[in-house]
Amino acid sequence: MAQSIGRFAIVGLGKMGGSLTLNAIRAGFEIVGVDPQGVPQELAQSGVISGAMGDLKMLPRPRFVMLYVPAGPIVDELLDELSGSLEAGDIIADGGNSYWGDSIRRHARLKERGLHFIDVGRPGVHTGRSVAAVSCSAVSASPLPRSSRSFAGSLSRTAIFTLAGRERAIL
Repeated sequence: MAQSIGRFAIVGLGKMGGSLTLNAIRAGFEIVGVDPQGVPQELAQSGVISGAMGDLKMLPRPRFVMLYVPAGPIVDELLDELSGSLEAGDIIADGGNSYWGDSIRRHARLKERGLHFIDVGRPGVHTGRSVAAVSCSAVSASPLPRSSRSFAGSLSRTAIFTLAGRERAIL
């Protein structure tokens, strides 16, 4: 049976990352939020744990870190920083709509360090403060551990169930 991931980090708490964070909190996930501006008050009041990149080692294994930053060089900079903190078997997902060719290059680079990379960067339909849909379409080319495949599906269901009025995603 796949291991369930109940606590993970979101790096980038702007409009999309912040909305995903709120949906995940409502669905029962524990979130460690990392943002250069700090955790916004609304998210802190919702139970988001304020963290820094160095704090991510406190996440349970396999660690799951979701990047919600603009596509471009910042993604590579964050991946460099994360790869120094994370260990083989940990999972990083990029939700920032990166160019697919960059995602293939990033996947190959992280695979050398034993890290799993998932590109979930299809933009969601944004309605007010809730993400209406998350498409986990471009999963990395190599097989992922069962826990990351399960989590990617859970992430999609979290957004969909929130719209359907359910209070918790079924993992």
